[in-house]
Amino acid sequence: MIKDIFNQRLLQVVIGIIIMILSIYWIWNNLNLLYLYHYTNILFFYIYPDWALILYSALGLMSIYLGLKTAIGKHSIIRTLSIIVVFIAIGSITAFVI
Repeated sequence: MIKDIFNQRLLQVVIGIIIMILSIYWIWNNLNLLYLYHYTNILFFYIYPDWALILYSALGLMSIYLGLKTAIGKHSIIRTLSIIVVFIAIGSITAFVI
């Protein structure tokens, strides 16, 4: 019984850390694109609008918060992953519409 609780807690911490790492990469990627669009002479074939990159970065910040809450144990894994899927869907629909 104690072992099962420990394994569940360990799983929450690992999934929370993975979510935070992926969110940090997502934020870095979007802000790096924003920097490259404005401050370099690279010619891009397709440029995302600034508001979309800022929206993606904001979704990444919210995902870091959710990953932290999952790692601490305040949110369940299922609840966090369902919210993250909604964030990814918002980002995908936004990218598709642009």
